[in-house]
Amino acid sequence: MPPGDPFINDVAALKDGGFLVTHMWDKATAFDEVVRKLLSAEPTGWVYEWQREPGIPESAWVE
Repeated sequence: MPPGDPFINDVAALKDGGFLVTHMWDKATAFDEVVRKLLSAEPTGWVYEWQREPGIPESAWVE
């Protein structure tokens, strides 16, 4: 799992065997704050990338 308590949404495979996952917003953020950010076009999340290695070390997750 990626670090923290992410709200993972989409997953996309990469040709080299890795994958991307989207983190929509922090689960601890109040929903009204998420809506405010969405309506204001403020970023609420990011994309993590994982590349094939033994296991999934936390250091493999990048923002």
